[in-house]
Amino acid sequence: MFCIPYTILTLFLGALAFLSSNTEDPTYRSMFTAIGIVFFIFFFGFRGFIMSDWIVYHDLFYNCTFNDIKNFQLSSSGYIEPGFTLLMLICKSIFNDYHFFVFISTIINTLLLLNFLRKHSTNILLGLMLFIVFDGLTIMVNLMRNAIAILLFLNAITYLQHRKPIQYFSLCFIAITFHISALIYIPIYFLFQLTIPRWLFCLIIIVFNLIFLLHIPLFAHILSYTGLDAEKIDKVVAYTQKMTTTSKLSIGFIERTLTSILIICYFNRLHKIRKRAEIFINSYLMYAMFLLVFSDFPVIGHRMANLFAFSYWIIWGDLIRCFSIENNKRLFAIFIYCYCALRIAGSTQLPDFEYDNILFGAKSYEERLYIHNKTFEETY
Repeated sequence: MFCIPYTILTLFLGALAFLSSNTEDPTYRSMFTAIGIVFFIFFFGFRGFIMSDWIVYHDLFYNCTFNDIKNFQLSSSGYIEPGFTLLMLICKSIFNDYHFFVFISTIINTLLLLNFLRKHSTNILLGLMLFIVFDGLTIMVNLMRNAIAILLFLNAITYLQHRKPIQYFSLCFIAITFHISALIYIPIYFLFQLTIPRWLFCLIIIVFNLIFLLHIPLFAHILSYTGLDAEKIDKVVAYTQKMTTTSKLSIGFIERTLTSILIICYFNRLHKIRKRAEIFINSYLMYAMFLLVFSDFPVIGHRMANLFAFSYWIIWGDLIRCFSIENNKRLFAIFIYCYCALRIAGSTQLPDFEYDNILFGAKSYEERLYIHNKTFEETY
């Protein structure tokens, strides 16, 4: 029953979002939002060793010294981006404890996330719930370097909307110092300015799904142009396929199909209720592309899709507003809450997800490492 804490967090934020959206009193809205934020920080900021990437970040933190500031290279794992290195060094200089570093990182991530949701979401609590369910859990816990990079970019979207390239590229540059994958956000400034028509959106989605359903090894074809021989390409693809348990026709695929259909149906309405809606529609296309088109290379596909998961945090909230009949709004909101609960419960079943909180006594590094290694051996 490892999924229970995550399901409770999701349902709790969903309940607060419902209460907040059904009250006209700004005091109550602020109170519900504050409760949700505190619970969110408590859950993630005081977490123990959950999921898997803590193994890497724990060692990085304790191996980091001020001598590394000259070349931003840690002896145990090679190159680490300078921004993240500097953050670790600052935390170590204040209090040399990994859990303190996790707490500070959580505060930074939460502030960046809240600033983004405040500007682009009509319901911050709904945004927090969707964040957790749609890749936010992985981003916050497992991808500590990516997390800050992604959230810095999200705060640059305002400058993209107002076409302020200096501010936009400055934030993207800072994001790159935390994770090199943020380089992909540089051309986004130009791509997300494009408003594609509904028919083209529909055509692109159909092509993505055909590549996925027909099992066309697109990424393997791309690798073939890099000079790798066929045997090495087969080994790379086989390895990455082994690292995922997602089936072809999964619940996630059905949900993405439904989301695509809703976006197509309410395409014009989405543009009416949100100025520059093309930014989030285009980001959804990027998300779908990496998951569907690069399904033959699932590790890379999921990692790159994470960079654009923010589209769900906004678009699903906008889709609720698209329904003109109040009862249909309620039904879709209920569907969102139920689906989010089921999705988070289904994706947190492995022993690696056993939740620990350091304030109530968390398992030691050695205990969790044993659980992780045992889980990995049994799964793969």
